[in-house]
Amino acid sequence: MSYLEKARQAIRPENTLGDNTDLEETLSGLFKKAMREIQINYIPGLLEHIQSKHPEIQQQMTLAEEDLESAWAEARQGRGTLGAFELALEKWQQIILAACKNHRVGPATKATKATKGREPDRDNN
Repeated sequence: MSYLEKARQAIRPENTLGDNTDLEETLSGLFKKAMREIQINYIPGLLEHIQSKHPEIQQQMTLAEEDLESAWAEARQGRGTLGAFELALEKWQQIILAACKNHRVGPATKATKATKGREPDRDNN
């Protein structure tokens, strides 16, 4: 490594991702951790329900996913920061987890509402 390269590394902000050989492993590890939490809370049929009944939430999910993809690409190219990637990942994850929490779909929900003497609502919120 040349003196100039060492100098550039020394002045690079700590959270800037440059030519780090472990970069992809770090980003993938953070993403996999977020996905595990989503999988634990995911309700089968949720995405289809959101797409058909809640286009505004679908739009939020799409925008957050695009932001995450952009932050990931910038980090890979050495132009992004780990903090920016983590922020985009957190936002994307929280939108999905909120949807999991707030939207119950499937036969169990319908059956529970029907047993209370009410018709199940068509939105299943």
